[in-house]
Amino acid sequence: MVPLRLPHSIPASRWAGDPRFAMKRIHGLKGWLLAALGAAMAAGGCAASIPPPPRPGWARIEALMSLHPAYHQLEALREWVALARQAAKEAPPNVPAPTARTFAPLPGAALRPPEVEAALDRVKQVTAEELARIAADLELRAQDEISRRAREADRESRAQIAQRRTEILRALASDRRQVLLEARAEVQSLRLRVAALELQVGDPRTVPEEKARAQARLQKLREELATALGRQADRLDALQRRYDAQLAALDQAASQRASREVAELRERLQTELEAELDRERARLAAPVAAAAREMTLGLELPQPIPLVIAPAATGMGPPQRSAALRRQWASRSRDMSRAANDLSRLSKELADSITRDTRIAAEALARANHWRLIWTKPARGGVKDVTPQAQKWLRDYWGA
Repeated sequence: MVPLRLPHSIPASRWAGDPRFAMKRIHGLKGWLLAALGAAMAAGGCAASIPPPPRPGWARIEALMSLHPAYHQLEALREWVALARQAAKEAPPNVPAPTARTFAPLPGAALRPPEVEAALDRVKQVTAEELARIAADLELRAQDEISRRAREADRESRAQIAQRRTEILRALASDRRQVLLEARAEVQSLRLRVAALELQVGDPRTVPEEKARAQARLQKLREELATALGRQADRLDALQRRYDAQLAALDQAASQRASREVAELRERLQTELEAELDRERARLAAPVAAAAREMTLGLELPQPIPLVIAPAATGMGPPQRSAALRRQWASRSRDMSRAANDLSRLSKELADSITRDTRIAAEALARANHWRLIWTKPARGGVKDVTPQAQKWLRDYWGA
């Protein structure tokens, strides 16, 4: 933040020489301050779900205005009005001798400079919060786009390998049928012979000697059948592994292609996100930077020129010199009266703006807390005074 060049105290003598300069400087600061507060109110809002019907409550606006970040400015303007009116009523000094004299301006009371640091800090805080919200929104949209593109790339990759995958599965089925056909005659013959011997062994009419020989042949045929089935299973397993490897390589190539597309999209979206954040950061920081530059121009009032009476230079006698001094003092008094009126008008405009800003902020915060504010005390009871709650809401929001 650009440091403020504000004096710790500004006596009335600093602006007594040219009060219109003070009015212009404060008018510019007031315009910026109201714009900054409006931006803080607009950026701080957020969408929410439809709340339940708000409860009515009434609040005293005069108890809330003092929490406004620009209220110290209003107090300073009111002090300046009072001092200008006081200076306009001062009687001219007595000049007892016809000698050259220098009259210093009336000292007046010390003025506290307008405190705008709190408002500027609030604007910067709201700017940072808005930038964080924009970054989160952009990140969420980028993640949605990446997820959607990942699904599309996966579907496209699978569609590209669908025909080749079908060809591989058909080749696997064909080779499996060939293996089964090649082993079919041998396996079928062994199964029939085993079945015949099993019937012979189980026949009660078979004599023991013949049954023993049949049992030996049955055992040998069962071993040959198991060996033939094992060879068939080994060939089928080898086929399955070979074609599974082809399918896995095909799927891996498709997955890698989809992953490359998603990675390129993620890198491009990250670049776009950073560029968008840079633009938003510059856009949100511009009003704060402009306000800081405006404040660095300074709020000090010009040094007033002392009133010098030189009788020898004017060629007037003491009565004439006294009359000239009174005319000068009367002119100065009229200038101070006009300055007081201008500052009073500016003070009223600022008070109206603070009242309006306070109403808008309090009503928005009340809605967020399920209240509907009424600014006039109802004639009948039953409506709660929520002024303390509204003060707490505004302190938390404005950092008062």
